[in-house]
Amino acid sequence: APGTPGDPVEWIDVRDLAAWLVTLVENGTSGTFNAIGPERPARWGEVLDACVAPTNGAASLTWVPADWLEKNGQGGEDGFPIWASPTGDFAGFHTWSNARAVGAGLTFRPVADTVAATLAWYPAEVERVLESCPGIRAAAVFGLADPTWGQVVASVLVAPQPPGDEALLDFLEARLASHKQPRRIAFVANLPLTAAGKVD
Repeated sequence: APGTPGDPVEWIDVRDLAAWLVTLVENGTSGTFNAIGPERPARWGEVLDACVAPTNGAASLTWVPADWLEKNGQGGEDGFPIWASPTGDFAGFHTWSNARAVGAGLTFRPVADTVAATLAWYPAEVERVLESCPGIRAAAVFGLADPTWGQVVASVLVAPQPPGDEALLDFLEARLASHKQPRRIAFVANLPLTAAGKVD
């Protein structure tokens, strides 16, 4: 995990943002706002603890200091999703005041709700990309225990005419961020399905 548990962090769940934008339109409200949350100052450790909780102990955090990341070319805005170093060029980035937005009705759901929704959506996105690859008929994506990373993205594919390894890698790299790309892939004749058509 980058930085320290005490690093400031701000985010907005797109569902909260969308509901608030509709409210602004309905009320005829205009102006300049920092549409970011949560309502009270949050810390990076709180967010990552909420992300680790659903793994039931399968994941653990190792904190890497911001100065080490910066020295090794990982401290910029493209280094990690959400997190930005609280020092250097990005000092103060996650400390914007959202008081005007809150006063105009912006509300925030708990970070655990956002994490749960993200985990439910995440595999479906990867499955859609895999199933759009020529030669792949069906895909199931899940987390697989890994001794180094805790969990990695894994996939089981039904592919009557499977693409070559290099072709599949190029296809995924063009459509998915690196952390979403499956690190383990297996090919099977069929996926086991429930009576409702869901992967069993």
